[in-house]
Amino acid sequence: MNKKFNSLFSFFILCILILPGCSGKVEEKEEILRPVRYQPIQKSDIKKTRSFSGVSAAATEMKLSFRISGALETINVKVGQKINKSVMIASIDDSDIRIQYEEAKVAMLNAEVQKDNAKANLVRVRELYENNNVPLSEYENAKNQYAAARAEHESRIKKLALQKSQLSYSKLFSPMAGIVSQVPVEKNENVNAGQVITLLTSDKDIEVEVGIPEAYISQIKAGDSVSVAFSSIRDMSFPGTVTEVSYVASGASTYPVRVRLEKSADDIRPGMPANVEFTFFSEHEGSLIAPSNAVAEDQQGNYVFIVTEGPEKDTATVNWRKVRVGKLTNEGFIVLDGVEEGELIVISGISKITDGMKVRFLK
Repeated sequence: MNKKFNSLFSFFILCILILPGCSGKVEEKEEILRPVRYQPIQKSDIKKTRSFSGVSAAATEMKLSFRISGALETINVKVGQKINKSVMIASIDDSDIRIQYEEAKVAMLNAEVQKDNAKANLVRVRELYENNNVPLSEYENAKNQYAAARAEHESRIKKLALQKSQLSYSKLFSPMAGIVSQVPVEKNENVNAGQVITLLTSDKDIEVEVGIPEAYISQIKAGDSVSVAFSSIRDMSFPGTVTEVSYVASGASTYPVRVRLEKSADDIRPGMPANVEFTFFSEHEGSLIAPSNAVAEDQQGNYVFIVTEGPEKDTATVNWRKVRVGKLTNEGFIVLDGVEEGELIVISGISKITDGMKVRFLK
């Protein structure tokens, strides 16, 4: 009886151990896919834009002054005033100049009378000399007197013209339409020739002065088109043209460049900060570019991993491919051979993958 019981107990234990293995179900392990990032091989961007800070300035700025000295009699403009061309800005007391002009005019008229008398005398003496009524010396003397009188008359004419000019210099007129930026003098103040009376700026033509680093200055030339934006004028940009490119760097180790706005706005004034966007063309136009982190190297040379998208979403297979690369640029390596435009290459996780491996895309 005990033997039969022991046999049944052993059989029961054996079934417990065997049944799980006989169920026919095999535990499957989930496949782990390496995450990678990728991007298509593209040609080098022909255009690159860079923005540099600048300050607006009037395209034309004139410091107006008198050509003579004197006391300011009138000042007809104020700071911020818009004026037209040929408007009288200021005048100097011309009392002394007018007296000198009148004196020069009288002296010229006297010299004209002396010249006419000398000419009439010359005509009379010539007739007498031709009839042998006076000696040659008297005729020569009459000619000399007329020549001296005529020279004196011409001299007086020039002096009168000079005094007339001095008289006209007593009034200062605007040479262009613009806005009065400064009036650093007061009425009745004695001013010297060349002293600034008014600073006049153009009210329409605006330029922007911008400093360009040495890395970019060689790529900028007069006539280049740019885009200018002002922080004080939102959601607007203004087309501009480079007018001047300095050959010498300024104190800030940048090269001054002047940009003329093709059209302006009433809100733009000199002294406003601006951002000027330049467009630079790549020297590697049309070259295939691979990011520097997509290219690896082993004993056989440089290589990349090409991505072939799989049937499942966000999965793919990667394949090793040898490539020949050239110069390293700011955009990446120039690829000379081994890939075609549009092919997908791995740009991250390259050290963790092998040829033929199945991967998933990293978002």
